[in-house]
Amino acid sequence: MAASSLVWNFIKDVSRPYRWHLVGFFVIACYIGADPSIGAYINKMILDGILQVRAGEPPHYTILAVVLYIITNIMVVVFWRTWDWVMMYFKPGLQALVTEKLAIIAMGHSHRFYQEQLSGAIVKHITTVAEQVPELLTIVTGDIVWRLCTVIAGIFTLWTVFPTVAWIVMVWAIVFISSAVLVTRRLHVYSERSANLLAHIEGSMVDTASHMLAVRLFSARGYERGRLVELLSSWMAAIQQRDWCLLKLFIFQGGSWIICESISVWLVVQAAFQDVLTIGDVVLFFSVSLFLILTIWNITRDFSKVIKLSGEISQALEILLAAPEVTDVAHAMPLTVHAGRIVFDHVSFGYEHDQLLLFNNLSLTIEPGQKVGLVGYSGSGKSTLVNLILRLYDLQSGNILIDDQNIAHVMQDSLRSAIAYIPQDPSLFHRTLIENIKYGRSDATPAEVMEAARRAHTADFIAAFPHGYQTMVGDRGVKMSGGQRQRIAIARAFLKHARILIMDEATSALDSMTERYIQESFQELMQSCTTIVVAHRLATLLTMDRIIVFDKGVIVEDGPHEVLLKNNGLYARLWRAQSSGFLPVDDAV
Repeated sequence: MAASSLVWNFIKDVSRPYRWHLVGFFVIACYIGADPSIGAYINKMILDGILQVRAGEPPHYTILAVVLYIITNIMVVVFWRTWDWVMMYFKPGLQALVTEKLAIIAMGHSHRFYQEQLSGAIVKHITTVAEQVPELLTIVTGDIVWRLCTVIAGIFTLWTVFPTVAWIVMVWAIVFISSAVLVTRRLHVYSERSANLLAHIEGSMVDTASHMLAVRLFSARGYERGRLVELLSSWMAAIQQRDWCLLKLFIFQGGSWIICESISVWLVVQAAFQDVLTIGDVVLFFSVSLFLILTIWNITRDFSKVIKLSGEISQALEILLAAPEVTDVAHAMPLTVHAGRIVFDHVSFGYEHDQLLLFNNLSLTIEPGQKVGLVGYSGSGKSTLVNLILRLYDLQSGNILIDDQNIAHVMQDSLRSAIAYIPQDPSLFHRTLIENIKYGRSDATPAEVMEAARRAHTADFIAAFPHGYQTMVGDRGVKMSGGQRQRIAIARAFLKHARILIMDEATSALDSMTERYIQESFQELMQSCTTIVVAHRLATLLTMDRIIVFDKGVIVEDGPHEVLLKNNGLYARLWRAQSSGFLPVDDAV
């Protein structure tokens, strides 16, 4: 889809609730655009009327002109205040609607999308579109319509007193506006490029700010400054290319204006000398030609604004409106989990379609209520297995079934709602503790939240905070230790009480005493659900029903701890070689 089509199709979609506001802008713009010509003609009437009265004629003509002058001034004030009133509802309302729509679209993108895009850049794209769509619509339906009406009314007014000059001004206006339209494509490319670079700069700055501790620890301020200067130089070059293109346009338009104005003034003065034009006609010409020149010049600037805004909007929309990689199929049904049986049926998967598969025809069954540990070197497939169960990626072939329901055919939200997941590095929002604990179950009562916190052994440190459960945790939970963040994630799992529980080294940041207490709570939780534990410390898997050992995407061993030790295979080698509870490095890596 062409960039311009993408922008205007999106605007057409989001502006439907405000179509009458846009109609109001159009109507108001038409009158405001015609008002300068009406006012100039009334001024001519007043001036000619005064000269007629001095010549001994009655003042009726002058009185009529003065009355019209007052009425038009009242009307223009009413229309301008009506414009402000409509804008009061239009701009914030449309901005909020666009923000909501794009935020929902962004949240629907795949896991890979967020791995490849800077978070700061995504937010910048959303705010750019939300701020600039109302501005673009206001310029198109208001400013440009208003100024085009000014030009049309002005040329018509000149026609009534001096058709020859009206023809000259009309031809010049066509040349002037056409020259602006002809360079729009090039301006659009430059605007899109500069917007892309600016979004990348702002995203990079957010990325740097988010990792300021690493910048300080590695004394990397000079390196970060160099990266920023390089990006800023590219952005400045794109801006200068755009502005140079505009400057050449303005030079051409300014030269054409000088020629047009010189010819028109000479013709008007000659006509006045020959008594073809009255003094009022001459004054009318100078006043109308002045605002015509300014108006046509502003139309060019409006076009450049439209191109700049549409370029920035299209660059953002091309990223935000890209087709999601993982989507719900048509008529997808909610997942219903009654037992928690998980089946991998001849699954093949690779992160990149043009690379070798990590899983090739993998089959695996996890029975309801089983406690399964996943072991293997880094990159062997443990986390990938979990990601596929959560359907963060789609398969190349095969099926994954939960209670005989293909997860590719159910609603994604229902799938993830049925699974409690505790990551190794939990994500906390810059919100209160109670909001973070309730995130997986917003309808939980305060009593349920406190019970989950007690079982996750968070109540002690929560009570130590001055504001208790209302304490703000900071950006990504920066005010809390790694162990505290992990216990909050564990409390979420207790509160959710799902039929399937997945833990990715869920106690790695805990001290030994706290881990022992939480493991006792886990044993209670595991009794009622199917549990998958990704572990690097093998000692945490001793109570598992099965331990599945991966090596380069292949299941090489599967069984209880004692059996795997007797088999003297990879698991036994890992167990013997493990130092301080962590896996050794793969010799082959």
